[in-house]
Amino acid sequence: MNDKKAAVISAALGTLAGAASALLIMLIFAFVCVKIQSVQTALSEPVSLAAGCGGAFAGGLLCARIIKKNGMMFGGICAALVFLVLFIISALSGAQPDVHALLRLAAMLPVGAIGGIIGVNRRKKRRKRR
Repeated sequence: MNDKKAAVISAALGTLAGAASALLIMLIFAFVCVKIQSVQTALSEPVSLAAGCGGAFAGGLLCARIIKKNGMMFGGICAALVFLVLFIISALSGAQPDVHALLRLAAMLPVGAIGGIIGVNRRKKRRKRR
């Protein structure tokens, strides 16, 4: 497999995993909100920021684990793609773009890059032979 194809596949899988992770974090928060029944709407922005950053980290980590090089760059690319997916989903649901979207992007890029760095530098677990 050539490098370009591997990069596209790893970025696509990382983006998919990152968006799924962000969705899972948001679903957990929604479940907690339903159980508590007294949650303020002011918490929605910090939770969406945390979910976006969690998704960017997971996506950058997976993308860099697959490609095994240039972790910061691929983690940042994957974070930008996760942001784009989440932005499109929120736009389709009727949300208006505002300054919080830029804040979310500014937070997700370095978190995704850190995830990429960790993904490249993380070693495989070795099994002990008996």
